Amino acid sequence: MEQINFDDSLLMKPETYKNHFDSLINDVEISGNLKIILDTRQKLKELKATDIKFSDPILKQGENAVIFPRTINVIQGQNGTHKSRLAEYICSALLKSGYNKAENPKNFEYISLLQINRKERFAALTEYLNYIRQSTSNPLFIVLDVSTDCIEDFNKVDKSMELIDLMNMAINEHNVIFLCLIHENPNSVKGRGHFGTELMNKASTVMQVGFEKDGSQNDTDIIRVKYLKCRSTARHTPFYIKYSSEAKGLI
Repeated sequence: MEQINFDDSLLMKPETYKNHFDSLINDVEISGNLKIILDTRQKLKELKATDIKFSDPILKQGENAVIFPRTINVIQGQNGTHKSRLAEYICSALLKSGYNKAENPKNFEYISLLQINRKERFAALTEYLNYIRQSTSNPLFIVLDVSTDCIEDFNKVDKSMELIDLMNMAINEHNVIFLCLIHENPNSVKGRGHFGTELMNKASTVMQVGFEKDGSQNDTDIIRVKYLKCRSTARHTPFYIKYSSEAKGLI
């Protein structure tokens, strides 16, 4: 039988192996995506050591906290249920009102994507949001009315996720809040298309507006605002509004 002499001095000790492994890692060229992961890992390590601080809401309905910083929020409903008017009142509350219609508040921007080809609207919206972020350090409150008009096809997964991902990245990287208005499918409480499904999953607060029914299941003039989702609080009870021809708005 042949004898083999084994020299254990050739084995790497644990600390030597670790140093060798670290040197191999350092020699690897770090890609863009890997750098993002490593930077995020470091940020999470730092955040883990800090106390949790809950943000105060930027909007309340009575005593109910409704909209918080860095969130995606939704107003949904059937056609003609005054979704846009409810969004207008939310904007007015944030602007503190006090302006006449000839004035242009410095902290209020209004644009339209209707003149842009639908296939190009997402790119145009992305470009505009980047432009706005470069021109101000203030928190941004962005209303998309209606949000499905900002994408090429709200039934396609890839096109829907482009806008969802854009909003997710914006609220994580910047002080941004989104309020998305979306139509419901006929005779349903679900937002339209694949986009509506994903929007509900990602949203922090979802409000549904719809006309109350009478005993014969006909629409009345009373509009119920129901909270379908409240991620940061217990789900609030509904509140009621109606359109006033005299006031030309909701009361």
